[in-house]
Amino acid sequence: MDFFERQDKARRNTKLLVFYFSLAVLSLILAVNIAVSLIFTGFTAANSIDEPSIGWSRSELLFWVTIGTLAVILIGSVFKSLQLARGGSAVAELLWWKKCRSLPVYPSHRFTSWIAKLGSTRLRPGILQAMRPSA
Repeated sequence: MDFFERQDKARRNTKLLVFYFSLAVLSLILAVNIAVSLIFTGFTAANSIDEPSIGWSRSELLFWVTIGTLAVILIGSVFKSLQLARGGSAVAELLWWKKCRSLPVYPSHRFTSWIAKLGSTRLRPGILQAMRPSA
């Protein structure tokens, strides 16, 4: 797969992710509106079915609930985007990874890894003795 095919695949995946995010936002708004509607229907069952006891019409109430839900989603998305804009270290910190120092490389470790690499080439043991670096 060359660069242009990967770029086209990435665009398709991005469009799919945006579609899924939009679907999730709409589902969340619908769920919150249904929950609020059921809560206030329970409050108004004793009074009147047409008007909630809070003094707003049902459409006004659902409008403001939708605006509030969208505001919470927008604020959360902006906040997370600003956090991730700092780069890879910010992502690592969000995943609770600890920053660690690099381990020192001792000459004996280098020689051991060098022998392990050469061991895969099936050399005779006498050749390994002759190839040992002087350190």
